[in-house]
Amino acid sequence: MARFIVRRLLWMFVVLFVVSLITFVLMHAVPGGPFDTDKPVPDEVMANLNAHYHLDWPLWRQYVQYVYDILVPRLTTQRPTPSLLESYLIDVKIGNVYFRWMNFGPSYASKSRTVNDIFRDQLPVSAQLGVMALAVAVAVGVPMGILAALRQNTIFDYLGMAVAIFGVSVPVIVLGPILVWVFGVTLKWLPPTGWGAKPPYLLGVLPRQVSLDYFKFAAMPAVALGLGSSAVLARLMRASLLQVIREDYIRTARAKGLAEQLVITRHALKNAMIPVAT
Repeated sequence: MARFIVRRLLWMFVVLFVVSLITFVLMHAVPGGPFDTDKPVPDEVMANLNAHYHLDWPLWRQYVQYVYDILVPRLTTQRPTPSLLESYLIDVKIGNVYFRWMNFGPSYASKSRTVNDIFRDQLPVSAQLGVMALAVAVAVGVPMGILAALRQNTIFDYLGMAVAIFGVSVPVIVLGPILVWVFGVTLKWLPPTGWGAKPPYLLGVLPRQVSLDYFKFAAMPAVALGLGSSAVLARLMRASLLQVIREDYIRTARAKGLAEQLVITRHALKNAMIPVAT
């Protein structure tokens, strides 16, 4: 298991490197630049902007600097000065030394903010929403797949797979407005917009006393994001469990007189969950 985890982590870094390289090249292959506007800019001003943000460097050097700023931490004893070119996601003081790591550079879409500023504002909310969407996917998809497999070719199987096909077919951008219209506008059960009424919600920090209002705001986004994944998990769980319950060791367990519930929970589910978990 440890070898498998290490191998997957190494492949994750390889994938991230390839994706970052392809994205970097494609963004530079697109005509135009980050400072192009409707009105013509003097060549001297454009040259100064490109020099300030190192956009006049060769493409390979820009990419090396980009990766270097992200991966290589900085250690300094002097108090850092805020800058658009030197904004680090992790910027802490350890003793008399400032540890600074992960500089993603300035945001060309917002001239007064850096990429890390956007991360700090939006990443906490995205992380909470992702965790809740995953919880919805697992809580809905796994039981639905188990029920469909144990009741194969019955109304439970057909209904569960119909819901799964619906979840896979309907994109989030369509399901989201439907949920807002039904539960937010028509029934008025849930707030149609926002992430909470107070600054802790807006900053994405869970309040010390989690109230029902917090989950009211998060319910529809979590369901909209989690339904598609739950459909995939349901179909995968159903196929895996159907394959496992036809194995010889399951027949042996039943022949020994074990109750069907024990056969499923002790023997079948453990192996059927492997494809779902991986």
